[in-house]
Amino acid sequence: VSVMLFALLALEGDLGTAIILVSVMLVLFFLGNARLSHVAVALLVVSTAAGLWVLSSPRRMERVACAMRLDSCSEAANWQTRNAQWAFGSGGATGVGLGRGLQTNQGYLLKAQSDFVYAVVGEQMGFLGSLAVLVAYLALLLVSVSIARDAPDRFGGMVAMGLGVMIALH
Repeated sequence: VSVMLFALLALEGDLGTAIILVSVMLVLFFLGNARLSHVAVALLVVSTAAGLWVLSSPRRMERVACAMRLDSCSEAANWQTRNAQWAFGSGGATGVGLGRGLQTNQGYLLKAQSDFVYAVVGEQMGFLGSLAVLVAYLALLLVSVSIARDAPDRFGGMVAMGLGVMIALH
């Protein structure tokens, strides 16, 4: 089932969500005491499928290469990543203020509302605001672990852990 969901998401063009979904499933397989050989086979199948999917498109190959080595990419290929870094870095310790980010407001950071929302947080709220977001995610994960531990049945515990890991990974 996890391979089919991964394939459908990948075919839709959303490899990021597909990777998150498979990661959550692998964590749940591990927590559910699945045989490590079964988890390894699932990981191998998904990794192979993802690799073939990336290799099937020059644009995807360039994006993966850029993610691994930003300085080896063309300006067009790393435009979004560089602007996200500039936005995050310009926030300093306390940020430039809510709604005042130059990268965000001037349109340099495309998809700021979804793909690069953490860069917006870094620019507008600075390092301290970004750290607060990370602490909030850690708190959500710890609460999900606590709920999973106190769940009356195994299914409830697995649901709590799955949701907590999914939120933390995003």
